[in-house]
Amino acid sequence: MPVHRVREATLQVDAVTDTLLQHGITAQAGERTNRRLFTLTVVTVPARPINRIAGLRGMTVGGIALAENEHGVLIITLTVLTPNVVASGLARRRHDRSTRLRQRRVPGRPGGRPGASPLRATHSR
Repeated sequence: MPVHRVREATLQVDAVTDTLLQHGITAQAGERTNRRLFTLTVVTVPARPINRIAGLRGMTVGGIALAENEHGVLIITLTVLTPNVVASGLARRRHDRSTRLRQRRVPGRPGGRPGASPLRATHSR
């Protein structure tokens, strides 16, 4: 085998190795970012309604909407909490649905689909 072919093969192997390493590093960085964003979300979401209510209670300026109404604070509080409750319900529903989809997948099968034959997948390539 001539020397120039060995060098070409070595360069190709190096290029493939570099590409695989870059993909691996990118995947790790993405996973780390996703974990940090999840932690940030878990910490900040429960505080959102508390901050809104505290903000309403702390307003002592004239001209506040429904200040003269007997049930003004209740109306404003419900107006603030309703979107939070709806968003929490939608997020829980989406999480439950994605969990059910993940549980349906069968490990060891192509695409995780029940009934898919590994032999059929390898022979069709």
